[in-house]
Amino acid sequence: MTFKQDNDFKYIAHIRDHFTRYSWARALTSKRAIEVAAFLFDIFTVFGPPLILQSDNGKEFVSSVIIELVNLWPTIQIINGRPRHPASQGLVERANGILEIKLGKWMEANNRQDWSFGLRFIIYAMNNSICRAHNKKPYELVFGGTPHGYSVMLDQLFKNNIFSEDEIPSEFEGNVQESVNDLDDLIDNTTFESDSLLVNSNQELNLENLNQELNLENSNQGLNLENSNQETVSSLFIYLNFITNLSRIIKKY
Repeated sequence: MTFKQDNDFKYIAHIRDHFTRYSWARALTSKRAIEVAAFLFDIFTVFGPPLILQSDNGKEFVSSVIIELVNLWPTIQIINGRPRHPASQGLVERANGILEIKLGKWMEANNRQDWSFGLRFIIYAMNNSICRAHNKKPYELVFGGTPHGYSVMLDQLFKNNIFSEDEIPSEFEGNVQESVNDLDDLIDNTTFESDSLLVNSNQELNLENLNQELNLENSNQGLNLENSNQETVSSLFIYLNFITNLSRIIKKY
C-alpha cells in the first residue's frame, strides 16, 4: 500500500495470516519484488513459510516475489495463490484500511510525520485487539498467551524512582526470591507426584494386559480385573485434575 513519503519510505508492505489475522508490516522504499521478498524472508525464517501466498497486486507480482524468495531460500515451496472467494480479497483491503486509519490517528495524536516509526506500534495494537472473525486476539492465537503487560511490582519500583536492579531494596528482593522458591518447590512436588501417578497407572495397565493374555476364566479373577480397570481410570482422572489445578495455580503467578 502507498503512503505519504517519510524520508526514503513511500510504501508499506502489510502481510496478514488468513487464519489468525496476525499482521506484519514494514516500511519500504520501493515496490520492487526483491524488497518485498526480503521482508517475507525475515518472517518465514522465524514463523515458517506458508503453503500459499497471494497478493492484491496480482499473480504476476507474486510470481516475481516467489522467484526472489527461491533465490534466497532454494528449498522453499510456496504456491502462487488466488482468492478463494471475494471475501478473501476483501480481507486484505479491510486490513489495509484499518492500518491506514490507525496510523493517521497516531501521527495526529503525536504530532509526528515519521509514520515508519509509528507503524510498529500500530501493528502491535492490531495484533492485540479482539478480532471479530474468531473473537480472539491474533497475538494469543500465534503465541498462545498475552504479551507482558502491567506489573504491580514494577509499578511500585517506578513510583520510588527505582529503575535499576542494583537499586532494588534487599528486603523487597528477598520477598520476590522467596515467592520464586515457593513456586519452584510447588512445581517440583507436582512433577514428582505426577510421575508417581503415571508409574502406578502404567503398572496397572500392564497388569491388565497380562491378565488378558493369560485368559483368566475365574469369575473372581475377572472381578479383580474389573476393579483394577476402575482404579486405573480413577488414577488417570486424579492425574488430569491435578494437572488442571496446577495450570490454574501457575497462571496466578
